[in-house]
Amino acid sequence: MERIAGDRHNKVVAVTPIASMDHIWKFLKRKNVLAIELRDTPENIFDRLVFSDENDVIYHDNDYKNAHRDYYLRDIREDIRYYGTYSFRSIRNKFDIDGTELLEAGV
Repeated sequence: MERIAGDRHNKVVAVTPIASMDHIWKFLKRKNVLAIELRDTPENIFDRLVFSDENDVIYHDNDYKNAHRDYYLRDIREDIRYYGTYSFRSIRNKFDIDGTELLEAGV
């Protein structure tokens, strides 16, 4: 991360909520960094979930995913609450993507 952030050219670094924020915050706090939190509903996030095997072969059968929908939605809601309260609290730029794919969201 230090090597990437040390480069003076413009760049985008995307992280997931489960990234180790301890290592990332020192970069997000720099004055020349624009931190953005992308937001969506738990249902839209669930719809984008993709399952794969240990070789990253994607499962196209959604029977398992749909059978465990309540579990995953509960987990997603808990993650949104936790990360919004702690990890992403100081990010001021929040962008609701409202179910759109990132390439279509204009981000």
